[in-house]
Amino acid sequence: MSLGSRDQTRQRALGDQVDTADPRGMDLAEAHRQHIIRWFYECPPGMHLRLGEMHTADPRFTAHYEEQAEGLAAYVRDAIAANAERKERAAG
Repeated sequence: MSLGSRDQTRQRALGDQVDTADPRGMDLAEAHRQHIIRWFYECPPGMHLRLGEMHTADPRFTAHYEEQAEGLAAYVRDAIAANAERKERAAG
């Protein structure tokens, strides 16, 4: 999935009010994590969770997502958190 299509998919999920704890919301977060792993560095769920927190804690991250859609920074942060929790439950 290209960066542009991934952004559009997240925007659509937000617009469609897909709950971040819904498997579709978590799957978007997991696709983001896999993108980081593929192109940049290992990103275990705990690290991804901390990166997700930056989406609203760091104004630069927030601005990037809010330019795309109002509320998207918090939506992505929450989807990442839900996905990290899902991964933790699955690990045991």
